[in-house]
Amino acid sequence: MTKLKSGILKIQIILLILIVFLVACNNDFNPVSGYKDIPVVYGFLSPTDTATYIRIEKAFVDASKSPNDIAQIPDSLYYSDVTVTLVHILDNTRYVLQKVDGTKEGYPRQSGIFATSPNYLYKLSNKILNFKADETWRIELQHKSDTKPFAQSSTKIVGVYTFFIPNNVQTWTYTSGGIFRVQTDEKSARTYDLKLVFNYDETDPTKPGSTISQKIVWDYVSNQTRNVGTDGIPDPEIKFSRNPQDFYTFLQTNIAEKPGIVRNFKSIDLVLYAGGSEFISYETNGISNIGITGSQSIPVFTNITNGLGLFSSRTTVTYKGITLSDASLELLKNGDFTKKLNFK
Repeated sequence: MTKLKSGILKIQIILLILIVFLVACNNDFNPVSGYKDIPVVYGFLSPTDTATYIRIEKAFVDASKSPNDIAQIPDSLYYSDVTVTLVHILDNTRYVLQKVDGTKEGYPRQSGIFATSPNYLYKLSNKILNFKADETWRIELQHKSDTKPFAQSSTKIVGVYTFFIPNNVQTWTYTSGGIFRVQTDEKSARTYDLKLVFNYDETDPTKPGSTISQKIVWDYVSNQTRNVGTDGIPDPEIKFSRNPQDFYTFLQTNIAEKPGIVRNFKSIDLVLYAGGSEFISYETNGISNIGITGSQSIPVFTNITNGLGLFSSRTTVTYKGITLSDASLELLKNGDFTKKLNFK
């Protein structure tokens, strides 16, 4: 998920900025004698995932070492004595997460300023958690030697959605405006990304068996917010639309011309990401001060009490196998923007 990946990167950048800031300001702050336990939390709760993974790290400074050096030391990034618990507020049921190596779970950490191995995450199966839409959950971080949590946050669960393709059929006439609709009974989501996956084959007619399956992904809509009525109830239906021409100009820009290569359209898949209200605050406030025009305040958004980071909920919905109408296929083959792409 792009939000997940970009969000993790942004929080890593913010954490490094914070470390640099604390070291640079040692006239007012002694990072050795005045050390404060600052956890960095990043995690989403989702009813559509098979398991929940939470990243827990710590902001640690050392006046004698470069922040870049500290970031490469796993002992400086991870807690050795922390219990991570999810609490179902409705019945106060508590679930302790298991510490795992994300790389061994199939989620390697991308190379960068932070150490990649080990890649500690906290995990629990969603079969155990059994998330329900609009219910509130709290995360708690507690040192094993303490009796109370030292950091926490809460969020409401974003529920499931149903796609409604135009005319309720799987043939999409893009020339009619490319409008997609989703409907839901849940009330917690506030922001949406919609991606369109364009699937096609490429074949060299001079080479038998040369067909290769290809796909490109279009960020159809990003960060679209949900309408909320004067009664405080959010709309049960959300619409997404683009200028019809955008579809063909996207293909023209992202598929290279290859003389002699024949292409055949296969299908379109839709992938919807719906996120809680915390995403809006994070996008609008979390990185607004980064850059040469930013203020001198530390550019950090957080909804973690006594910590940094983002704790929210999101869901993912995929709709596969959409075809194009005859008119849309004709434009794909012979239209001004895509005729040189050799779709047949």
